[in-house]
Amino acid sequence: MGCFSLFSKEVTGDPNPTNFAIQKMKAIGPYVVVWVKYPDCTNFNGNKNLVYKNVSISVLNTTKILDPHFTKGDLSPIARFRPGIQGWKNACGFCRLLIGAADEHKT
Repeated sequence: MGCFSLFSKEVTGDPNPTNFAIQKMKAIGPYVVVWVKYPDCTNFNGNKNLVYKNVSISVLNTTKILDPHFTKGDLSPIARFRPGIQGWKNACGFCRLLIGAADEHKT
């Protein structure tokens, strides 16, 4: 083990749900699109575009754990999109599509 590894944190490549920074969020009806950066994650420079349903922006802003994987917990994303601007646009469009589909089923 070299000197450098004694003083640096090992990056595993997987996102650490307790080490994240929310880059931006957008509420669209009952959905929130979230662009999150996980510094421990090596793919896509740690960026993730996630979609949550029935979770407020304030809850997402104050949470200490944000796992980008699908789980059975209350704070699990319903969808993930490729990181980047196009993925963000696709995630927002997905939410609008879901709202439109829900409106069609009401009539």
